[in-house]
Amino acid sequence: PLVVVGIGISIASITDFRRFKVYNALTFPIFFGGLAYGLFQAGWPGLWFAVAGAFSGFGILLVPYLMGGLGAGDVKFVMAMGTWIGAAFLLPAILFGCLVIFVYYLLVIARKQGLSGISENVQLMVMRLSCFGKNLALNDQYESVQSAAHTPESRNHGRLIPFSAMMSVGIVIALAIHMMQGQ
Repeated sequence: PLVVVGIGISIASITDFRRFKVYNALTFPIFFGGLAYGLFQAGWPGLWFAVAGAFSGFGILLVPYLMGGLGAGDVKFVMAMGTWIGAAFLLPAILFGCLVIFVYYLLVIARKQGLSGISENVQLMVMRLSCFGKNLALNDQYESVQSAAHTPESRNHGRLIPFSAMMSVGIVIALAIHMMQGQ
């Protein structure tokens, strides 16, 4: 499992950084391989472990995907990883990945707009989160990540975050902590 996860996060990170895309040619074999591995390794409980991991990833990322905040490849990547690492391990990996995303976002903004840009963007993010469910875009030319990723001339293309690459870092952090605890 560690080899498959390692290869998966490496390839996804490369394609996500280069093209903001994670390909089905990667996610589908990892997903179905995880299901098959779980079944053959531990029978029905192993299959349930893999399915629960996949559905956990799907459940956590469905709303952000539907709101246009990440691509379908990102959801499929997290689901595929979930089949190998399970639901209990996937949650901390996603939480660490979200922390990495936040730090990456701050670095991108600081590079492009300086420290004042960080303050303005964090305030905008807080406002958006406080209005969650009412008007997330706040009438500021909101553009989905899917459309911004496909058009390099998009005004938001330079602000895209390679989600799967950041989730990969989260998986590595969670795995390192797990190994340091000797479990």
